[in-house]
Amino acid sequence: MISPNYPKISVVIPNYNDAETLPLCLEAVLGSDYPDFEVIVVDDKSTDNSVEIIKNFKVKLLRHQDQQRQGMARNTGAAEANGEILLFIDGDVCVKKDTLKKIGDVFLEKKEITAVVGIPDKKCVYKNLASINFNRRVHYNYLKLPDYINVLYGSVSAVKKEIFLKMGGFNKNITGVEDNEVGLRLANAGYKIYHSKDITIVHHKKIYLLGLLKNDFNRTVDRVKLLLGRHQLKKTIQEKRFITSPLYQLLSPFISFAVFDFLILGMFNQLFFWGAGLFLLLFFIINYGYISFNFKDFGLFFSIKLFFLLLLDMFVVSLALIWGGMLFINGKKY
Repeated sequence: MISPNYPKISVVIPNYNDAETLPLCLEAVLGSDYPDFEVIVVDDKSTDNSVEIIKNFKVKLLRHQDQQRQGMARNTGAAEANGEILLFIDGDVCVKKDTLKKIGDVFLEKKEITAVVGIPDKKCVYKNLASINFNRRVHYNYLKLPDYINVLYGSVSAVKKEIFLKMGGFNKNITGVEDNEVGLRLANAGYKIYHSKDITIVHHKKIYLLGLLKNDFNRTVDRVKLLLGRHQLKKTIQEKRFITSPLYQLLSPFISFAVFDFLILGMFNQLFFWGAGLFLLLFFIINYGYISFNFKDFGLFFSIKLFFLLLLDMFVVSLALIWGGMLFINGKKY
């Protein structure tokens, strides 16, 4: 018998060529220990065999005739949902058996909130350096967030359906940071978004070096256009974080940029190598928390590799910050 207290949850999953991870995702969510939920998968005109895979599961399948991107796929699912709560996850995400119940508990306990955001588990199912770095950095950054935030996280966010639809859902003109943007709109309208470190999922995100650098470059550019376009710079300074990136990561790109600049200048005058060394030391100091976090799980050698990958990644982010600012000046903003 369904408890009269727990709200019905509609799990909305956008799919575009997620054949590799979607079976794991659907098996996990359908095995949830929750009394009342439905699963809606919205296929965004996939070209692989993921639609045939979806048909093997007891879920509601919706299909786009033309590719409309992830945000619009989520909107399509939300419009057809019967639940009071919309839970957005991605096709490469595995919820845990009690994830839905923890979400239901939060909404029952905190009547004032409109949305709740979870966190990816620190464990990565893929063993390559880039995948581990991507997963652990997101996990570590989310650990540093306060209890109430102003963004949603596309991999695991639950929101009251009525308010989500009232606010217009995801913006069809925005890609890459559509979850951040709708969170800003909700927060600016006075709705509360609760961040629970107790709600965790496993993110099967496989990514390689070039993909990591490209992802972080593009996402940073989009975030710059969003933050400047929505006049959030002052709030970013006050909160000492850029969307979900804490203060140390706000400074890291600039310091990394200085390291590489001084290394290049050192080819002409060796004194600049000293400057590069000093900035490298500063980069280590401000990222010490993340470095020690990795050291506890992986030891010295692997942590050193993660450190230098972070240094390179932050250099690419510094270029993205510059490029995003230039695009904003030229009138390209969200």
